Amino acid sequence: KAKLQIAFEEQSKISEDMFEQLSIVTEKHDTLNAAHTVLSLEAQELRTEGDSLRACLSSEMTTFAISRLVTAEREARVADEHAIAMSELQASKEEALATAQDEKVSA
Repeated sequence: KAKLQIAFEEQSKISEDMFEQLSIVTEKHDTLNAAHTVLSLEAQELRTEGDSLRACLSSEMTTFAISRLVTAEREARVADEHAIAMSELQASKEEALATAQDEKVSA
């Protein structure tokens, strides 16, 4: 009977140790699950922030492109006006020369 009692106590001690180890493993598992949840939420926030930054960058690039297009159109219009003014000036110059030649021939 003493051997049976000793075996029972050893078995009880082993069961307690196993229960304690199971409790530790369960606690670590719960901690890892909580960490995974936090990391998943942080990853989602980062994805959302990335999407927002991409949209903002796209918007900024569109704004820049539109601004550059407006500037280019304005510069082209100024260049056209300058070319027209230069043509008119050249025509005026030629007309003045022709008039001066006519006056010289008449005199």
